Amino acid sequence: MDHMLALILVVAAVVVVAAVAGITFRQRHGGDEGMRRDGFVNNLRRLIRHERPSVARRADSERWRPCPERYAEPRADTSNSYTNPVLSNVADPDVLYRDGMYYLYPTTTNEEAGGIKVYESRDLVHWRDRGLAMEAGKDNWGSSGFWAPDITERDGRFYLTYTANEHLCVSVSDCPLGPFKQLRFGPMHPDVKEIDAHVFKDKDGRYYLYFVRFDKGNVIYGARLNDDMQSIDESTLTKLLVPSQPWEKDMAAINEAPYVLEHDGTYYLTYSGSHFESPMYGVGYAVSDRPLGPFVKYRFNPIMRSTALVHGPGHHTFAPSPDGREFFILYHVHHDLHAANPRQMAIDRVRFAEGADGDPTLEVCGPTVTPQPLPSGAVRVRPNI
Repeated sequence: MDHMLALILVVAAVVVVAAVAGITFRQRHGGDEGMRRDGFVNNLRRLIRHERPSVARRADSERWRPCPERYAEPRADTSNSYTNPVLSNVADPDVLYRDGMYYLYPTTTNEEAGGIKVYESRDLVHWRDRGLAMEAGKDNWGSSGFWAPDITERDGRFYLTYTANEHLCVSVSDCPLGPFKQLRFGPMHPDVKEIDAHVFKDKDGRYYLYFVRFDKGNVIYGARLNDDMQSIDESTLTKLLVPSQPWEKDMAAINEAPYVLEHDGTYYLTYSGSHFESPMYGVGYAVSDRPLGPFVKYRFNPIMRSTALVHGPGHHTFAPSPDGREFFILYHVHHDLHAANPRQMAIDRVRFAEGADGDPTLEVCGPTVTPQPLPSGAVRVRPNI
């Protein structure tokens, strides 16, 4: 009996030592929870699931987690961090920041919205569904394919430029929540298919419209907007980008989802390349010293693309943090590693930097899947504000 008891005690001691050693190894060698208070429980869960330590490392020294089957829903807590994705069932986001509130206008990926929805947030992370901002029907042209909205404020009015039936339309409202209605019923160019509108205000006060036409692939055009914000100066219409880099031609030759930034006198025309279901799909940019080009593509594109853990990052917008000290990219990703839809929205930090050749560059610190600090100036709030 004494021998049996001694044997049981020895086996128990070996199990405890092995568990502690395994936990210590994960904490020292890439465990993503590190020394958090719940690290003990999480490491035990990993041991039970037979997950291997992460070995890949990003340029920013962020360690990847083992490849998940699918994304988890955003955490319902009040921590100082967030984990992507931050919103489900959305794609092609655009955002407006006004009076301490972010207003998000996306494509609804289940195609059941019947228009364009709007969400609001105070921190870019926790979003509240506010319903339809623009409803299809007698006040707004189009019956299906409500895609890629763009929101712009001018002189106290809000202009929602959206795609419907592969045509561009503009609806107007006095409130960012809507309702948005067309002042001129119908598409901007009835005889030309166009998608993916983006409105850019230059520092001289002029407004420009960037969009996509189908011309041996998806091609990006730009033009100056007229003062009515609903039509373009046709004399300024310019072809800006065509699919030319190898990564932009997988499954289809595509340059789409234009978005323009101006920084220190340089215009950055950011865009998505390749078919959105392609493993090569990602984000690139081109630069110019004028809003309508000519633009030269960055030779190290794409600046964000699919990884072993994230598929389909693209069709993006940009927004400042609540205190204006940081800059974020908002973009959609595939639902998981096996299916594109319903897509989800993620956010990550971006920065302007100096490249190896001394030229200015735009860098994306993502796509991330591990916990990231909340945007600077964000107040700790519960989801569904």
